[in-house]
Amino acid sequence: MLVWDTEVKGLGIRITKGSRTFVLQYHLNGKDSRVKLGAYGPSKGGMNVEQARQRAAAKRLEILTGANPAEEIRLARQAPRITDLAERFQEEHAALKCRPSTAKAYKALWDRYIVPRMGQKRVPDITSRDVALLHHSMRSTPTVANRVVSLLRKAFTLAVRWGWYPEVRPNPARGHDSHPEKRRGKSLSREELAAIGDVLRAEGLSLPGAAFLLTLLTGCRPGEALGLRWTDIDDRLWYLEEAKTGARIVYLGTAAVRVLESVPHLNEWVFPGRVPGRPLESTRKLWLRVKKAAELPEGVRLYDATRHTFATYCEELGIERERRKVLAGHATDGDITERYVHRRRDSLLADADRVSETIAEALGL
Repeated sequence: MLVWDTEVKGLGIRITKGSRTFVLQYHLNGKDSRVKLGAYGPSKGGMNVEQARQRAAAKRLEILTGANPAEEIRLARQAPRITDLAERFQEEHAALKCRPSTAKAYKALWDRYIVPRMGQKRVPDITSRDVALLHHSMRSTPTVANRVVSLLRKAFTLAVRWGWYPEVRPNPARGHDSHPEKRRGKSLSREELAAIGDVLRAEGLSLPGAAFLLTLLTGCRPGEALGLRWTDIDDRLWYLEEAKTGARIVYLGTAAVRVLESVPHLNEWVFPGRVPGRPLESTRKLWLRVKKAAELPEGVRLYDATRHTFATYCEELGIERERRKVLAGHATDGDITERYVHRRRDSLLADADRVSETIAEALGL
């Protein structure tokens, strides 16, 4: 049964067995629509008649300014869920605009942390509090927690673009304080590099060993070294088309050149793998053997031996900050390519010579 109010047009109360609910009926776009305002019952957390009248008046004002509450509710019930957002993000953003390793890392964050917690929630229903609670629950793994918020921030930016999240509302993943992160990584000492050199000489220089040495002497990422083709090298410049920070040039110091000269030309790949037509897949097994035989500390990572150590030697040799970033392939200022690559090719190669020879000397090469 519906009982209509005599003061506010369209305000009524629906009475059923066990419940009483305030509703507002309105006429828009040629048809009548009805929307719930809330339950009656001040003693049970509901509204009284005066409160219902105030809410109805506010809702009618929204309707007069273009809102359609009933349609908004209907659309909200059909809105995509977080699982849909994860799928579309991976298909239309990660797969097309990110490196495969980054796309894989994003998928792991969705699958392990975001979807289990909020996967069935509708995208428009997600609030800043939802993100804050997820972020807080992951405080024991601060780095991963911060990456989850960063991923959600990008995903909701895209959701606005796709019409899945109201443009007028703030991004629910913005404005959150990051958890303090422990600084990862350490550079290897000369003694540790010497121990690595002893192990490599005892093993004999293999293709995995040569690839590992190239990463040590250039500071490149292990995956970049494994994907190297002979045609990528021209006069001590390695043109790397796909890197974490975009296409860049790796400057080959003299010690790195000697390593490449020791590698036989078997096919297009500098470090070919066992599968015909494919490069070497990994140097992980070699690294684990080297790490154990050289008695390196348990927490030392491959990146510590390669990129962190290379960057540290760059700094110790007095190479200025922006030039270090160019040599190591870190993100640089927008005009760095013009300032340091085109104008200072020879000086960057000289810097690469100094760093690679210093590391080679520590290795005993």
